[in-house]
Amino acid sequence: MSVQVLRSLADRLDNIPLEEEVQQLPKAAILPAPAEEPDIGKLSAEAVQAQYEHAAKSVEHMGEEIQDRIRKLNAALGECHGDMGLLAEAAKAIRDKGHLVAAQIQEAANVSKTIRETCAAIGSKLG
Repeated sequence: MSVQVLRSLADRLDNIPLEEEVQQLPKAAILPAPAEEPDIGKLSAEAVQAQYEHAAKSVEHMGEEIQDRIRKLNAALGECHGDMGLLAEAAKAIRDKGHLVAAQIQEAANVSKTIRETCAAIGSKLG
């Protein structure tokens, strides 16, 4: 610390009222006003009420989150119903294609049978 700082502190200390001067001051200037005793019951009840209010708000918030999830699930369910419709259409198309292929195979088998019978008839006449 510099000498100037020390002198400044010493000057401030010299300006502090002496004990006699402090004793001559009115007590109201020295002592703070007496504080009223807190109503412990009221404070306790308010604290408990605040905790219950916080719990109630938490439950309400949880309910809002559940409602939001229900909305999202309903939207997803709607999409699933649409997807199920697409699956039903795909299954029908596959069945229809299967019937078409089976009919083509049957037609080819019938043509083959007719060719065999025709070849056999010609072979027996030539033969």
